[in-house]
Amino acid sequence: MFWSRKKKISRECWNLNYSFIVWLKEHLSVYVKEASKMVDLEYHKFNFRGEEYTQLQLINRMIELVNYLTEDERYFDWDPVPVEKTEELLEIFKLTFPSLWW
Repeated sequence: MFWSRKKKISRECWNLNYSFIVWLKEHLSVYVKEASKMVDLEYHKFNFRGEEYTQLQLINRMIELVNYLTEDERYFDWDPVPVEKTEELLEIFKLTFPSLWW
């Protein structure tokens, strides 16, 4: 078990930044589905770029961003738009990180 997990992690590390985006994409949707059964995702409010958002709104925005970044592997282009979207994603993730539990 340990060795197979270590091998999988080793494969993911060839491009850890993209692996993280894919991991986040897979987990955010599950998080919304499962957490919303137990907690009010509208309870926490966050100020992001001068506007107030709920936790759910920001999670949904992160889902939009990871979907964009993984579509057609455009994340690898590393042009200005994917860079801006990645920066926005990480800003939101940093902001909401402490509340991503249930």
